[in-house]
Amino acid sequence: MTEPLDVTFRVLRDSATSEVADVILAAVLDEFDEIAVRAACTVLARGSNRDNIALLQRLPQCRSAVVEAVAERLPTLRFAFHHGLYNGNSEQINDLLLTMQLLDAWTFAPLLVGLSQSTHAGISQSAGETLLVMADRLHDQAQSTAHDVETREHVRGATEAVLRELASAFNRTNQIACLEPYVETALILGRHTHPCVRAALWQGPADLRAMASRLLEQSVHPAVMRQIVDAFGQNYPHPRAFEIVQQRRDLEFVAFFLSQLPANLSQIMSQNLRQFTKVGFLTDYDVVLNDLPAGLQPAFVAFAHATKIPSDLKQSIDEWILRHGSADGRAAALQRATTLDEQLVQSVVLDGLESEDTSVQVWALSQVRQAHLPEGWNLLIERLDSPIAEVRDAARRELADFNLERVLELIERLDPGAAREAARLMLKVDHEAIPKLHREMSSPVRHRRLKGAQAALKLGLASSVEAELLEMASDPDPLFRRVAAEVLLTVQTPLARQTLEAMRGDPSPRVRSVLAEQRLDTAASTGEFLP
Repeated sequence: MTEPLDVTFRVLRDSATSEVADVILAAVLDEFDEIAVRAACTVLARGSNRDNIALLQRLPQCRSAVVEAVAERLPTLRFAFHHGLYNGNSEQINDLLLTMQLLDAWTFAPLLVGLSQSTHAGISQSAGETLLVMADRLHDQAQSTAHDVETREHVRGATEAVLRELASAFNRTNQIACLEPYVETALILGRHTHPCVRAALWQGPADLRAMASRLLEQSVHPAVMRQIVDAFGQNYPHPRAFEIVQQRRDLEFVAFFLSQLPANLSQIMSQNLRQFTKVGFLTDYDVVLNDLPAGLQPAFVAFAHATKIPSDLKQSIDEWILRHGSADGRAAALQRATTLDEQLVQSVVLDGLESEDTSVQVWALSQVRQAHLPEGWNLLIERLDSPIAEVRDAARRELADFNLERVLELIERLDPGAAREAARLMLKVDHEAIPKLHREMSSPVRHRRLKGAQAALKLGLASSVEAELLEMASDPDPLFRRVAAEVLLTVQTPLARQTLEAMRGDPSPRVRSVLAEQRLDTAASTGEFLP
């Protein structure tokens, strides 16, 4: 089947008969991909500009395989697009505009600017709308990091070509029937310092500047809203930038504006933000914060404190976030706030400890000590038994200084009951306590070994260091053997009993006396003697 088709289309390609072109163009709409793709490729191979335009007009009705085949040969179609857009009738131009979107032909976007001054208002508007689609794709391409160097250069070149054409067209705005999409394209593709953008915002005709201003007030396109954020990084921002931030309350703008503010403001941006004495979305903070993504609450707090809005409004924002905000928001509010009442902070922390939001509970635990809660120590200890792992971990972090090292410092001042309770708490806080005790008992420093054994006895952890105690029981120093005997008496294992039995014949009378006294104590309490 393949060979006859190849022969057929080769003959059609080389034929000079005028009717052949119509036959091939009809075939591009065939229901079989094999025929339709060959037909499209044959049209392109014949090199007729008129036929190429006709093919592009038909492309929206073609099968996807045909569209893909034509897209692969897109660079060869520039002249066809140029000729069709500038010399075709309205129907042909609209068909080609649709095809440009279908092929994602953003490299041809500069061609569309020339149609802005079409005497046919509908063409000017359709071309502008198509240009906006291309501008979106160019913007997306520019933001992508997945492209190779050649593609990035093509994107940069096409973007600059569009802006250059727009800058020229903006000198004659009275000839542009539908101005809005062309101005929005400039704001999407150009940075605030680009001559094309400066013309739209500062230097161009009044109708151009008015359109740019309206778009800044209303657009939710990220690149357009970015113009407003970038303005505050410059000396002498556009006056409309201040007015727009003061006035806009829509969530899309507020969220974008806050998300784009740098964590560390430059000196220029700080100076500019300090000029705000009133901002609508800060005044309506309770309404805005209810809908604002929780992750932007720290930025909301930072922006509020960077401005010169009244101090009582800043305090109200801080209090709202402390009571209702996310963990990160509360942390930011507490860090920035300077006039919050201590009782308010304590109340907020207590509420946070009971929150159903795990992250808020974790935050509250981190504030228990700083808030000087009367029952802070007990509240932290209670959370060590929380069913939520993140809460238990947070409580451990806050109690982290209550570890084996700290207990060893306190051990001599603790009575037996307090020592056992301290051990219970320490094991919940310090998961490395037992390994650390092993290291103490194995230390080459003899007094550390001795103190470790005595601590193990008082803390009720003797069985955890049985191996070290058994080794200590054969130490040349009778003091170590006596301490080992005292501690091993609390370890009820066969090996411990066997070792103690062997120690009855210890050459040191003090070691033997420990065992003898313990036999009497045991007899008195249990009615039995050690075997």
